[in-house]
Amino acid sequence: NEPATSWRAPEFDDAAWQTGAAPFVGGKPEGVPARTSWTTPQIWMRQSFDWAGGSTEGLCFVLAHDEDATIFINGVEAASVPKHSTGYVMVPVAPDAARTLKQGRNLIAVHCRQKTGAQAIDVGMVRVR
Repeated sequence: NEPATSWRAPEFDDAAWQTGAAPFVGGKPEGVPARTSWTTPQIWMRQSFDWAGGSTEGLCFVLAHDEDATIFINGVEAASVPKHSTGYVMVPVAPDAARTLKQGRNLIAVHCRQKTGAQAIDVGMVRVR
């Protein structure tokens, strides 16, 4: 079910949310392994992570998506990727979102919409030098 608009903020209480390991998959999307079943038209995900600090230059998301995905860091939109990918792709993190990273605990929040066919979402973050 669609959460409150504050779902992407770090302080949002997600204690009642279901949990599972990514990738989230329905059907047989090309190039994405299945770990957790996803069969609804939309999915909202949150994952906290620790940031050691330092430069945010060269930050990219590594993601598989089918279909439209929007990614937030600490509540700020970091990337919007339409349509779908075949396997994993790299997408730069928007500078405004990268600037929200602070030493210690941070949050990636993801919304993905499914329109037709197989579906998948998996997101990670790396620094490309």
